Amino acid sequence: MVVLFLIVSLVATALILPGWLWAKRQQLQSPWLLLLPVSGVGFWFVLAMLRIGPQSLSNLIEIPIVAIVAVAVAYLKMFAINKQLKKPAFAEAIPFVLVALVTLGLRLFMPLLPE
Repeated sequence: MVVLFLIVSLVATALILPGWLWAKRQQLQSPWLLLLPVSGVGFWFVLAMLRIGPQSLSNLIEIPIVAIVAVAVAYLKMFAINKQLKKPAFAEAIPFVLVALVTLGLRLFMPLLPE
């Protein structure tokens, strides 16, 4: 199962990397943004270990959803949020908070899926 977490996180990070490199040419981008999928999947893992939400092997479908949301939020941050906000520290925190909220929402509201 740890291999699944690593693979999903690495694939999501690889999907963020081209946009990050392209956006970095126009405006300075933080390398922390590349850790967004790892932090989202890691947070999901912590919530599952704390037994928050339904516990079923079928609920592993939440992991790719968290990774997809992390990729989408990273691109949203690079190409929309950076242009709107002038405070870089605040703009760096927004993606991590959004991914954490989506992850928590998935763990709390995803129904127990039959195996």
